[in-house]
Amino acid sequence: MKSVLEELYMGNIDPNTSFFEHDSDYGKVMDRIIENEDKLLKLLNEPEKSMFTAFTGAQMELDSLTAIEKFSIGFKLGTLLMVEVFTGKGELVRDKN
Repeated sequence: MKSVLEELYMGNIDPNTSFFEHDSDYGKVMDRIIENEDKLLKLLNEPEKSMFTAFTGAQMELDSLTAIEKFSIGFKLGTLLMVEVFTGKGELVRDKN
């Protein structure tokens, strides 16, 4: 088995790619979004569809930037936790004096 770093380097690990079960809560919400978006697009005329498409595109871009930021913060937090564990800072047993 290759190390996590090797797998990441080889492109076998992609944190941005996620798979989900369609019967999961995530899958159910995704299905509702798609269903409602399809219904809405059928009601809109062409200029409104264009505006809605621009809006959803901007929303997806914002979601992507937010995901990147949250991933970065989570990775840094996880690393800081490991540093604390390895250095012994913040021991579980406190000095009672």
